[in-house]
Amino acid sequence: MKSAGWIASRLGLLAAIWGSSFILIKRGLYNATGDVVFTGFQVGFLRITLAALVLLPFALRSFKKVKKKEWVPLIVAGCVGNGMPALLFAIAQTKINSALAGVLNSLTPFFTLIIGMVFFGVVASGRKYLGVILGLLGAIGLILSQSNFSFQLDQVGGYSLLVLAACLCYASSVNIIKTYLKDLRPVEITSISFAIMLLPFLSGVYFTDVPGVLSDVDGAWFSFLCISILGVCGTALAVILFNHVIKETSALTASSVTYLIPIVAVIWGVVDGEAFTLLDLLFSLVIISGVYLVNSKKT
Repeated sequence: MKSAGWIASRLGLLAAIWGSSFILIKRGLYNATGDVVFTGFQVGFLRITLAALVLLPFALRSFKKVKKKEWVPLIVAGCVGNGMPALLFAIAQTKINSALAGVLNSLTPFFTLIIGMVFFGVVASGRKYLGVILGLLGAIGLILSQSNFSFQLDQVGGYSLLVLAACLCYASSVNIIKTYLKDLRPVEITSISFAIMLLPFLSGVYFTDVPGVLSDVDGAWFSFLCISILGVCGTALAVILFNHVIKETSALTASSVTYLIPIVAVIWGVVDGEAFTLLDLLFSLVIISGVYLVNSKKT
């Protein structure tokens, strides 16, 4: 077992990387003057393509370990757990703040539990039910607060639902992996599921004319750099580091990064001039309290 300092430093690094993902998406979408550089689709296509390229060497070594029955779950995990969330988050952030996206991202454990109970026979305690209720109430309050209590599908309220859909995708993927891919190591699952997405998302990069944006739009190369950091560090390398932390500690210890990611996301948002009120903070704390109850091992 590693020392407490080693564990804390790795968890802090992970929180910094993943918590910064949302400001990197924002910087991928817009230049310094707030003008559009890449569309949400282009950001999503680039993010997955770059991450898949970095993880490709791991995937090539892992393909031979995959059994025939595991290919369908891997394809589904690649689409639902990687491809769709990347697009949904990027599209959502064309209308919502990065801080809001970062806090709502912490709802993934709630959806993981709900899907597990409904489709995979997971049994939950009353404590976890309370956590889900708290989390969902906090999310509703935060979305309404950020949209000035005026819910419109084409504004903050509606686009926040895309983040919830992304969390639902992550949660579905987690349950599929737990149920059908038990014999594969996390790095193998991750690298292969990204490799599966490489060709379709690389095609997306080409057909949405990303090269044209790089040559014609002011600030495009800086936005591309931000997306590259997002794909390489925030996706590929962070997953490897996370798996290493799990190996050296435990899944429960590693999952504590869930509480730190929203904090980093909110700090970045505030530094970037985004509005985040005390009421927003209150609703965020309600969500984090719910996450704690859902992740708790106590009955």
